[in-house]
Amino acid sequence: MIAVLAPSRLATRWDATRAVTLGLVGGYVDTAGYMMLRGLFPNHVTGNLPIAAARPGRSAIPLLIMVPLWLAAVIAAAWAAGRIRRRSSAGALPVILGIEAVLLGLFLVFGVSLVPHRNGPSLVAQTIVGAAGVSAMAVQSVATRLGGYVFPTTMVTGTLTLLGMDIADGVFGGRPNDERAAVMRRVQAFRRVVVAFAGGAALGGLMTALVHFWAIILPVAAVALCAWGQAVVDPRSQVSATSSPR
Repeated sequence: MIAVLAPSRLATRWDATRAVTLGLVGGYVDTAGYMMLRGLFPNHVTGNLPIAAARPGRSAIPLLIMVPLWLAAVIAAAWAAGRIRRRSSAGALPVILGIEAVLLGLFLVFGVSLVPHRNGPSLVAQTIVGAAGVSAMAVQSVATRLGGYVFPTTMVTGTLTLLGMDIADGVFGGRPNDERAAVMRRVQAFRRVVVAFAGGAALGGLMTALVHFWAIILPVAAVALCAWGQAVVDPRSQVSATSSPR
């Protein structure tokens, strides 16, 4: 029985680790993009709209382009995931994470090549580099859903809302003990991702100040490891499920 249960415990721990890692990446990339791309958010794309409104004219164009680009990238990633899942239910998430790592790699390469220092990008460079970062984060939002999370890892506002609702439900909702325990476990998961996002934002700001766009090498490595780890963990979980005694 220990041999049967160990992989499922591994998958559960891996799910939590992956969520925290993606939350960290979300905050990190958003801060780095904002600092190096003259206030363009790669992650919190709706935040680009008020910034664009405050900067009317040509400088608002790259910011406005990011919103439909995010949607297009989500649609493309979701379509690709659907195609993969029809062949292999476990195959979609590692592939989508791998695509995110590639896009983050492009974000790094374009950023190093076109944005040598803060406040340096032209509007064209800002659009090209920002498009790679936004596409990567849009793909991460799809990966979050594929991972089965009820909370986003690409923006902290939605996660804070869900965290507050679950705290209210768990503390004041009058639920039975077993239901309350489930809610509080979800609160712990929310809390970890919020803290990871904040920590990632702080780390992203520090690393960007030190090494400029080379800072993106850390999230590239983190997401690549997530993709590799997911490819390793999921098959083990499937073996566990098919070999379990009924």
